[in-house]
Amino acid sequence: MIYFAQCAFSSLGLLLDFKMRILGLTGNIACGKSTLAALLKARGATILDADKLVHELYADAHFSQQIAELFQGHEVLNATGTVDRARLSTLAFQDSDAMRRLEALVHPAVAALRDEKLRALESLETAPAVVVLEAVKLIESAQAERCEEVWCVVCSPENQLQRMIQTRGLSQAQAQARLDAQPTMSQKKSLLAALEIPFVCIENDGTLEDLKQNVDRLWQKFLEQEIPCKGNASDSHSPDQVPQNDAPQNVISAINHFSAV
Repeated sequence: MIYFAQCAFSSLGLLLDFKMRILGLTGNIACGKSTLAALLKARGATILDADKLVHELYADAHFSQQIAELFQGHEVLNATGTVDRARLSTLAFQDSDAMRRLEALVHPAVAALRDEKLRALESLETAPAVVVLEAVKLIESAQAERCEEVWCVVCSPENQLQRMIQTRGLSQAQAQARLDAQPTMSQKKSLLAALEIPFVCIENDGTLEDLKQNVDRLWQKFLEQEIPCKGNASDSHSPDQVPQNDAPQNVISAINHFSAV
């Protein structure tokens, strides 16, 4: 089943910095977001996965040191001096304040790295027609502001819990803790409504074939729909003039270092 909510499109949307069409893809853990992303890739979309961007950042020693300083007194680095994702995840999911501090550092850094990659894609001789921004917290981290439309895949809490236990090797308590830390659908909808971005909610409690059929229909509709107008030229920026993210100076420093290596 699919629910579609069409909102007025904001002429100030930051996606206008790029000629490529940008589709947002989100969904809480174990809802099938990665499966849906793979289906879109098979249909010609280029995927920018925020989780992979985080992997890149965590593999960088300079940025990892920023994380270590943020969590002084906790062992969050491995023997190579980069982030130990398992330790950091356990710490963040057990402490909501730690999660907030982590996201305040990581989200702006991911946004900066994402924009670098978008500019690189657009500079290609044959730039992709559609780029999909895939992120669990696409909306909450303000990445949705770059999107022409946002798709959100959902499923029942029971299915989420079962999938996490079966595919990720988590105990029921560990899986439930991760589910409890996820943003609610009402929170996502409220944030998107404020941004005036069209929103499509896709239920994924059925079969893979059901999901494929839904994706085929929605993808075709997305490709055929009129691209939103750019509004006033003074409100938009060229890809080389994207405003700096409102990030703490230590984040900007870390990203500048990361970009140079």
